[in-house]
Amino acid sequence: MVIPRRDAQVSETPDPITPCQRADANACPAGEVCDLLVRLFPGDMQYTLYTGCLKAERERGEGDPCNPDPTAGQPYQLEGLSDPLYRDICGPGLVCAPNRKVRGAFSCQTSCSSGAIGDQPFACEDATALCASSQASLGEFCRKTDGCNIEKQTGCLGGEACYLVPSDDQKQLLAFCSPEPAMPDNDGQPCRALVSCKPGSVCLGPVNQPISAWSDTNLLCRPACNGQSGQAPANDEDAGVPSGLCSATTRCAAFAESGLLLSSIPTPPFGQCESQ
Repeated sequence: MVIPRRDAQVSETPDPITPCQRADANACPAGEVCDLLVRLFPGDMQYTLYTGCLKAERERGEGDPCNPDPTAGQPYQLEGLSDPLYRDICGPGLVCAPNRKVRGAFSCQTSCSSGAIGDQPFACEDATALCASSQASLGEFCRKTDGCNIEKQTGCLGGEACYLVPSDDQKQLLAFCSPEPAMPDNDGQPCRALVSCKPGSVCLGPVNQPISAWSDTNLLCRPACNGQSGQAPANDEDAGVPSGLCSATTRCAAFAESGLLLSSIPTPPFGQCESQ
């Protein structure tokens, strides 16, 4: 198990590896690159994940297959280094992460950082990608939108559902696939996560408020609607409302009311069902 830690220089002797910040293009001397490292420091029982300067070598490129466990390879050899140390096999700016196109596979993908391992945060250049993490990946990576259809629930793998998630810059909604929750949150109830509602519903705040104003108190599971003017009969409960329609006690509030962009959604729902 890898745990984050930044106090890499714990030895009384000089550390042959200089910690670095991946967001800084000049973080390392000429001929070296700032890479993700996995190291077992003296006295520790768990490996530490951090970033350090190592000699530039030929590494895997973007899209190349990879193993997310660096310790499965050969330890890195360096004069003055006595601790077991491994480097991510993906090149600078990349990290080994799950490959959405092939179930169970991994490939080198663009890296990003929220500062979880103590390094300086840096975002994805693509505004339609989220800085995501996975228990199986070595670090955070830029996950591109899946462009799935939340109303028709198409475009995802088996056992997955399509959800809308706010972008990192909080300016638009992006469509992503996620495993269907075993016990989904009910419509009208606070959602435990952005992907914890039942398929066809969204965990969002009121559309007439900017994303930055959403909070735990107004993030609710709400059915997505397609802008149709019709509503379900008054005696229908939300759970029995046909796809795209709202119950008689709610209205279809258009995402456009708050200026949210939907650029990643090919055939988007036009809003979410909210109390009138």
